[in-house]
Amino acid sequence: MRAKLVVLGICLSAVAFASIADDFKDASNRKGCEAIPYSSERGSCSSASRDVEDWCKNSSRPWSCEDLDPNGLTRNIDNVNSKISDLKKEKDDLEYKRNQSSDENERKDYEKKIDEKKAQIEEPQKKVDGWTKQLADEKDIANKRKEIGETCVKNRLVVQKIFSDLTSSRRSRVKPTQTRSNTCLSSSRSTRAPRRVISRRSISPTAESRSAAG
Repeated sequence: MRAKLVVLGICLSAVAFASIADDFKDASNRKGCEAIPYSSERGSCSSASRDVEDWCKNSSRPWSCEDLDPNGLTRNIDNVNSKISDLKKEKDDLEYKRNQSSDENERKDYEKKIDEKKAQIEEPQKKVDGWTKQLADEKDIANKRKEIGETCVKNRLVVQKIFSDLTSSRRSRVKPTQTRSNTCLSSSRSTRAPRRVISRRSISPTAESRSAAG
């Protein structure tokens, strides 16, 4: 009965070894996570890689801000606001002159100029209002893309760690074996019985004579 169990154990070990060998052989012809011969680590890597695809390469989740220009919008807003401020000062000056004038025709002329200044202010003000809203939207988009980028990097690091851990594990498996092998060699050398060197001087006259006689 014991012999049967031993034979069964050997067979199962052989099957398991053959399966592992097949895994390594198949993995050598693949790339990325599929090149990992261990099923558990390969599954974890594949799952993390799907997250990388979803967060780093999905067009519906852009993380780049190349199409955004909040600094340019801010410059435009500042420049136009400066011009609007100058126009408002001119309008205020015309209104002051109108109020100080007692001539009806002169007052009407000032009114006309004031209306022109208001029109000159209204158009750039609409641009500023639009840019201000766009700037707020772009800042919101930039924050969301920042979160996408951070999640993308986090998932990439997970994949990198899996490969890094596998490399460290492989080294830890190899080095002890080499150390034990070297230790065994040194032990065998140290315990080997020294060869006995027999010189002719150590042979007794009787033995020497017998050797010669033989």
